[in-house]
Amino acid sequence: MTVKTQLRYRMEDGFGFLDVRMELILYAECSRHTIMIHMRNQSSFQQYGSLKTLEEKWKGYGFIRIHKNYLVNAKYVAEVGVRTIRLSDGTELDMGKNRRKMITELVKQQKERIC
Repeated sequence: MTVKTQLRYRMEDGFGFLDVRMELILYAECSRHTIMIHMRNQSSFQQYGSLKTLEEKWKGYGFIRIHKNYLVNAKYVAEVGVRTIRLSDGTELDMGKNRRKMITELVKQQKERIC
C-alpha cells in the first residue's frame, strides 16, 4: 500500500493566507493581474499576481498553460477540441491557437503519470 501525499498551495487572499489542496484546483484564470482560482466544488478564490509566476510555481504539479489567460489542471481535462478544451465539470475554456498539439501531448503525459 502506498501513501499518497496531499499537496497544498498556500494562497494569499485579502485577509491572510489560505491553504488549498492542489488536487482540488480545476484551473486558474487571470484578468489584469487578478487571478481567480476555480475549485472542483465550484468555489473560487481571488489573488493578485501574474499567471506566469503561478505557472512557474505549479508546473511540476500537472498544471499546463492553455492560453494567455488560463492555467489548467491536466487531471481534469476531459477533451481537447480545435479551439477549446472541456474540463470534467463541463467548463469550456479557450485554447491558444497554436497550442493544440502541445496541450494534447501534455495532457496525455499527465494522465499516464496519474495511472
